Amino acid sequence: GLYWRFVQDHADVLARNHRTAMMPRNLTRLCSARREKIFPAAEAFLAEKTRAPVS
Repeated sequence: GLYWRFVQDHADVLARNHRTAMMPRNLTRLCSARREKIFPAAEAFLAEKTRAPVS
C-alpha cells in the first residue's frame, strides 16, 4: 500500500521519466476493489506509525 501511495502522490514526476513511467501506468491498471483496500491500509499504517511534524 505504501508503494502505491507513493506512486499516486508522485505520478506526474514518475510519468515524465521513461525508466519510471511504468509505475503510474501500472497504478491505473489496478482494479478499484484493490485500490479501495490498499490506500486506506497505507493511510492507517502511516497514521499509526508516524508522528506529526513538530513546527
